[in-house]
Amino acid sequence: MDRVITDSVFIALATRPDLETLELGKTITADLVSKAIDQQARNGADGRLFARLRKLACSIQSDGFTTLLPHLSQLNSLDVLIEPSDAPSNEMNHLLLEISTYCSNLMDLALENLALEGAYISPLSLVELAQKLSSLENLCISNEKMETEEFDTSHFASMVKALSHLKTLRLLFKCRLTEAALVDAAKSCETLARLEIWGSYNLRNLGNTEVSFPELKALELGHLVPPSVLTDAMATEAANAAGFLKRIAPSLEEFDVIFPNPFSEMVLREVDNKYCSKRRNEGMPIT
Repeated sequence: MDRVITDSVFIALATRPDLETLELGKTITADLVSKAIDQQARNGADGRLFARLRKLACSIQSDGFTTLLPHLSQLNSLDVLIEPSDAPSNEMNHLLLEISTYCSNLMDLALENLALEGAYISPLSLVELAQKLSSLENLCISNEKMETEEFDTSHFASMVKALSHLKTLRLLFKCRLTEAALVDAAKSCETLARLEIWGSYNLRNLGNTEVSFPELKALELGHLVPPSVLTDAMATEAANAAGFLKRIAPSLEEFDVIFPNPFSEMVLREVDNKYCSKRRNEGMPIT
């Protein structure tokens, strides 16, 4: 794609007044954005790029993202892979603030950040992002290298409380979420269809807690805490965990664990068995 989309092609696209959707393979840099702004000024326009753009999917360097964001206030959908630049290690916090400031109409937001290992995301920045983008229906923030271990269930509860329209939530980074996050998500996001969150989950602690995901079709958790029982009793615990998942999410079709262990593998098999049995009973094909 980079061999096809040259700088001049990007500048032409950025200065088009009628472009509404753009999926771009070429990495956008701050220098490239500046060139497009200069060209827009030479054209006698008001200087704003992508005047009618509603959907953008691209790779972009973090400093180029900061330069471009003031031009994207009309966006409904933003999907970006953020490549590192020479910006400070707290660049993600700044970008989250800029996104929530300039792109308040977003309904879909996906951020994959390739920042240097050890870079930091403030939990409060994530909460503020959610509170300012309360119309979001789909949110994904993904970065295996970012340090976000301070992000816990209290921050998560504040996020989902502000995002009652969510259909998809994917928070894929190091954190301190526990099974309590499932309770908070169920209370705040009744239309949630996909939930993927890292953290550590002891499903036994939920017991008879009232948790219900009537629309949930896909669930992916970071780690399942194994029971402190003898190995020959783990099968029963796994069956109980699978039964709990099917009870709280009767429409569940997909379940996975990011960091598996022998116990989670047993739970996965039990969930698959229950789902296949349901499909057989309903006369549906099993793939």
